[in-house]
Amino acid sequence: MNDSETYLGWWCMGDRQNLEDCDSYPGELTIDSDSTITLKIMGEPKQLRDNLWSINDQEPFPVIIGVGKSSKTNKTHQFSLINSTVTGHTSSGLSEMVIKSSFVIIDHQVENFKDFKIGQVYLHSKFLEEWINVSGYKRNRFEEDNEVFSVNLEYKLPDDIPLYKNKELEIKVTFFASAPFYPLYKNVTISESAFLSIKFIRRQNFSYVQEIIDVINNFFTLVIGEPVPIDIIYMKIHSLEQQKRKKIESEPRFSLVRKQERRFTSRRSIHNRDMLLSLSEIQNKCPNFLGLWIENYSNYRPALNLYFGKIYSKAQYVENAFLDIVFSIEVFHRVLNPTFHGKGLKYLKTISSILGKLKKNEAEWLKTRLSKRNETTLLNRFEDIHENLKPITKKVFRNPVKAFEKIVTTRNYLVHYEVDPKRKQKVIPSDQLYKYTNKLTVVFQAYLLYNLTKDMNLIVDRIGKPITNAIFMNYKE
Repeated sequence: MNDSETYLGWWCMGDRQNLEDCDSYPGELTIDSDSTITLKIMGEPKQLRDNLWSINDQEPFPVIIGVGKSSKTNKTHQFSLINSTVTGHTSSGLSEMVIKSSFVIIDHQVENFKDFKIGQVYLHSKFLEEWINVSGYKRNRFEEDNEVFSVNLEYKLPDDIPLYKNKELEIKVTFFASAPFYPLYKNVTISESAFLSIKFIRRQNFSYVQEIIDVINNFFTLVIGEPVPIDIIYMKIHSLEQQKRKKIESEPRFSLVRKQERRFTSRRSIHNRDMLLSLSEIQNKCPNFLGLWIENYSNYRPALNLYFGKIYSKAQYVENAFLDIVFSIEVFHRVLNPTFHGKGLKYLKTISSILGKLKKNEAEWLKTRLSKRNETTLLNRFEDIHENLKPITKKVFRNPVKAFEKIVTTRNYLVHYEVDPKRKQKVIPSDQLYKYTNKLTVVFQAYLLYNLTKDMNLIVDRIGKPITNAIFMNYKE
C-alpha cells in the first residue's frame, strides 16, 4: 500500500460460521504504508479480558472478521484478519486491546477458516510492467503534407502470455484495462495494468497459497535484480475446475494485504534491459524458466532461504551478511552435489600421475592413506564452483583462486575465531567484507541461473546487466 488507511467498525473474534455466538466490539483497523496491520478494539474490561486470554495463547488467533468504513473514501468494507496476536492492553473505564495481524483480507469474510481455500490469485510486483514490456497502446502517425501531420492512438488489450502449467496450477501474465464506458469527453483516460495470474486446478488452502506467493516474489527479486515487493494481491474463491463445472464466467475478487518485514529496493524505475532476465530474454533463451524455478524450489530451499534472507534483511552486521552468502553457496553446492568427494579433476590427474610412478605396493599404500583423507572442505567446494563457472568467477574476481582462499579463511575465522597464524594475513578486514559479500552475491546468482538454464552464454551476457551487479563486479579487491 502506498498510504496508511484507517477503518472504523465492528469486529468479531471468529469466522462467519460462529457469528451468532460471537461478541462484537467497536474498533479501528489501521493498515500502514509498510503494510503493518493493527486493530484496536474497545469494550468492557471483563469481556475484553476474557477474550484477551483466549487470543493471547500459544497459538495466534486464526481469524477475526469485521465491517469497517474507510476514513478516506467513506466506503464500507468487509474484513478478515488472519494470524493475529495481542500486543497491548490498557484499561481506564473502557479497555482497549491492541492486536497485530499478519494478513488482512479486504472485501471478503471467511466463512469457515478450517475449510478456507482459494481458487485464483493475481499478483502484481514492483516493475512488473517493465519486466513484461508489453502494452496495448499503439501510436499511428499520418503525414498530410511536409509540414502537417496527425497522430491517433489505438488501444487493444494484449493477449494473455502463458508462462507455466502443471497438474496443480497454470500461470499467465494477464492484462486489465479500465476506461469510461461512454467516452463523451475529448480527454479519455485508459488505464492498463498487468498481473501474474495463478489459477489452481483445485482450490488450495491458505498456507499453500502463501508459499506460492513467496516463491513468485523471490522469482521476481531474482530476475529483476533488485529486492522487490509483491505490492498488490487479489484472490478469487473458485478454481479452474469449479469454473468449468459451474460455468462461472466472472466472480468478485478480494484483496489480500500481508505484513512485510523485508527490505525492498528504493529505485523508482528500472528498464528491462537492466534486469537480470527480462520476460523477452526468458522467452527467447529459456521459455520454461519459471517452471524450472517452481519445480526445483523445494529442493533448493535450504540455500534459497539463506540467500533471500540476506537480500531482504533490513539491517545486518557485515560479518553476518558475509557468512549468510558463504553458507548459501556452500549449502547450494551440497544440494547439487550430494556425492561430491571434494577432489577436483586437476587433483585426481595429479594423484593418478604420482601413483603411476610408484611401485604397486607403494601405490596401494598411498591410495589407502589418501582414502582416509577425503573429507570435503569448503575450499574444495569453491574450487569446484570455479571450475564450472570460470567465465563468471574471472569476471567477478581478479584472481578467483586467491579470493576463494581468503573467503574460506575468513569464514573459518568468523565461525571458530581461530585460524593458523600463518594464514591470519589472509583474513579479510572488516571494512572490506562488504566487497566480498557483494561479489559472492553475484556468484550465487550465476551459479543458480546456470543450474536452472544450463546456458553459460546467457549467464555471461546477463549477469552484469543489473546496475548493482555491475558495481559489485567492479569493486577493487
